[in-house]
Amino acid sequence: MSLQRPHTGIWNIAAKELEYLEDWVRTTAIPIIVTGGREVTPLPPQLDISTGYDDLRSEVPGAGAASAAERGGQRIQAAVARAGLTEVLVPLMGSDMSETISEWAATLTDDAVLERVDRLAQARHSHQEALKAAGQLAAEVRGYMVATTSRTGAEMSDPKLHHYVPQSYLSRFGRGDMVRVRRRCPSKTHLANVKNVAAETGFYTITDENGVPSTAIEQELSGLEGQGLAALRRIDETGMPPAVGTDDRELLCLYLAVQMARTPRKRTMLRFGRDVTAYADGREVDLALMTEYLTRKHLGHPLRATEAQGAWDYNHGTRAMNGGNDPTHNEAVAVPFSSVQACIPQYRARHWRLETCRKPIFLTSDAPLVLWRPETPEDAYQGFGLEGAHEIRFPVSPTAQLVLAPGHGTSVEEVRLSRVNSCNQDLADSCEQVVLGHPDRPAALDRVQLTKRGPTLRFNTSPGLRRNPDGTEEPMGDILHMWTTRR
Repeated sequence: MSLQRPHTGIWNIAAKELEYLEDWVRTTAIPIIVTGGREVTPLPPQLDISTGYDDLRSEVPGAGAASAAERGGQRIQAAVARAGLTEVLVPLMGSDMSETISEWAATLTDDAVLERVDRLAQARHSHQEALKAAGQLAAEVRGYMVATTSRTGAEMSDPKLHHYVPQSYLSRFGRGDMVRVRRRCPSKTHLANVKNVAAETGFYTITDENGVPSTAIEQELSGLEGQGLAALRRIDETGMPPAVGTDDRELLCLYLAVQMARTPRKRTMLRFGRDVTAYADGREVDLALMTEYLTRKHLGHPLRATEAQGAWDYNHGTRAMNGGNDPTHNEAVAVPFSSVQACIPQYRARHWRLETCRKPIFLTSDAPLVLWRPETPEDAYQGFGLEGAHEIRFPVSPTAQLVLAPGHGTSVEEVRLSRVNSCNQDLADSCEQVVLGHPDRPAALDRVQLTKRGPTLRFNTSPGLRRNPDGTEEPMGDILHMWTTRR
């Protein structure tokens, strides 16, 4: 709405005209009428006159300093900011949290909303700071949810089902939140909601220094997941992998390194002793029991005596270094993440190739990051890691996968169906328990072969030899060797 000034004919916005009028009456007209001049302390603009006062003069010093126009502008900014907070946090926390986020934002004062938006704006130039700021807001939302449910007596607080592959990533391969899943055992397919795939109850829950269960790790991961999803969507939009040195390249290096560290397989060594102890159920863990455990549970088939000895040596040594105890659950949760920063340069230093296929048949799994090298005889007794991988593969959608290979720069390549089928099989070989794809396209899922067991931690003990500078060899005692099979 606009008002026309009669003496100039200029049309001005009504709200601005009222602001000018309010300021003139308060700072000029009233002082002149009362005192004959305007060289006085101006009246404050914010005093609630809907309530009567015994002594109005005594209330004036405590009146607010923001005019009605300023407060109106702030309310408009805050309304926009509340919607903006919801838009920012929903991709991080999931669409099912949209209503809770909106309710939380509605409880904030206008000043509080604008302060939080300003906090996000100040962190926008650094992915790490942006993730931290978004994670803090997500924690506030969860805190509000806990407080609300405690007041109403309803069940539910922090999420109990924790995902070791982000739901937002898995949804990229489905229809909405539904995907078709194929398991190792029993080997059958079924439809599932991504909230029930690649998840375990309390997977990231640790006990804090006060002995209270904490989901701080899960909350931190939710921030990274939202940022990573945005980077993957930019690959969709551009049809290119992120260029060297870009923010998206650095973000995805972190995203991939965390994904590699967060799967159950990365905890296998740390959980091995606890699993053996649980199996023993009070019995002494001697060599005979270790052989029984490996045969019946861990491997599912007979083994060499040197493998049982190696497993027993590892378990005994680990407990000895840990005061006679198995590694704690906190250690099993936290230790794998300690390698993330050291691994990022391995991703950063490679050539990033986006492989595309016209048919949407790329699959993904509950262990979507695949390390690959040509098969060799050494696979029977040793594994390989990032440095030894010829390719690091990561499906990003049903029509594309990222391939990180030795070299520099970026490229895009359309690949044949045979290449996609081969990569899908390698993905199936290395999955934890499931592979998944689009619910309406089961052929690619049906084509892969799945064994009952996937990659497994193996042990061996054998005499070691030290080679001297003069070419001679000398014994150095038994050596414990551990590796994870490629399938």
